[in-house]
Amino acid sequence: MPRSDSLKVGELTDTSYYILLSLVDANHGYMIMKTIEKMTNNQFSIGSASMYTTIKKLLDAELITLCDEVNKKKIYLATEKGIE
Repeated sequence: MPRSDSLKVGELTDTSYYILLSLVDANHGYMIMKTIEKMTNNQFSIGSASMYTTIKKLLDAELITLCDEVNKKKIYLATEKGIE
């Protein structure tokens, strides 16, 4: 199954899982990366290109939402669907 279809059937990649977990509280891109590094004791890190590609997929799947934009920083938050 292509990776782009995995979210449609409810399967999360490691990257998707950690981003979603980091968005239980609202965060912007840089803080998402730092939160993931902290929660995994630097065992898992995400590059910005991979992160924003995954964020787009999570937005399309309605697992996260763009909730605000402050000083050109987009703030994302997990939706109820994403938390489930």
